[in-house]
Amino acid sequence: MRNTSKKSTLPHNIRWGQLNWLQIKRYVERMQQRIYRAESLGNKRKVRNLQRILIRSKSVLLLAIKRVTQANKGKKTAGIDGETALTGTERIELYKAMAGKNIWNHRPKPSRRTYIKKKNGKLRPLSIPTIKDRIYQHTFGTIIHFLRNLHPKKSMKWMRQKYFKPDKAGQSKDRWILTEPNEGRQLAKMAWTPIIRHPLIKFKASPYDTDLKEYFEERDRKEFNRNCVKSRQKLAKRQNYKCPICEMSITNFHEKLTVIEKSSDNRKYENLELVHKICQKYRDKMIPSSNLLSPKEVKECYKEIKRMRLAEVVV
Repeated sequence: MRNTSKKSTLPHNIRWGQLNWLQIKRYVERMQQRIYRAESLGNKRKVRNLQRILIRSKSVLLLAIKRVTQANKGKKTAGIDGETALTGTERIELYKAMAGKNIWNHRPKPSRRTYIKKKNGKLRPLSIPTIKDRIYQHTFGTIIHFLRNLHPKKSMKWMRQKYFKPDKAGQSKDRWILTEPNEGRQLAKMAWTPIIRHPLIKFKASPYDTDLKEYFEERDRKEFNRNCVKSRQKLAKRQNYKCPICEMSITNFHEKLTVIEKSSDNRKYENLELVHKICQKYRDKMIPSSNLLSPKEVKECYKEIKRMRLAEVVV
């Protein structure tokens, strides 16, 4: 496994023109062949490990970057972020920026809307994703092609039931979302990210003005929703955008957030809470097991955590 992953990496000072594309394509093909053999032998654990390596492979990422920024006709068209990668240096920088990221954690940006004139004189709307979103789209297409090669005797209905599940976060009614079959993680879709205009702060408005407290709280909530996945947005809205432990706002991006369980061994949505990471540390230290304390005792511990947070006590 370790030797396989090393082959997909690049030297630090490599140039785009020096890449061995034949070797990169062969690496992807060999990985697909290994997965097929493991699937044929019924070795589910090896299939899962090899699939994870392939999806995170630098070779797959390089092939996607080459297709989007070099072979695609729309390579010169930028998305809403204005970024393109037309030179070898820019493509290498793009690769370095995306190499350490996980496709399952990617949050697409809104598409740039433009209009193309038709033969009859009317305008046809066209949405242009960002260059990174297009690369992830190509990676997604590679996964679909790979699934068909992995299960050549299986129908598309069978693959849909195994790899495509309904939305778990509740942001859409889509039942065709690529889902990791073992851990249940789902790939976000660009359609879930609406095009939002960024309004300027009102003239002479100040966060220190108590009369404008609700105005700035609403701005913070909108900013929170723009930068968080739908599942966390749903939890935050249910909690009124406050941490249930310290009762402070969770819209401050300087503080890390985490999802915890109200009671142990229950990952259902109704049993989840979105809290500050520091509050979770306080909670684990004061309440090793919440089932051992009564709700009243847990509430008193939460009050103590709030007092410690206000006093900036470090655990």
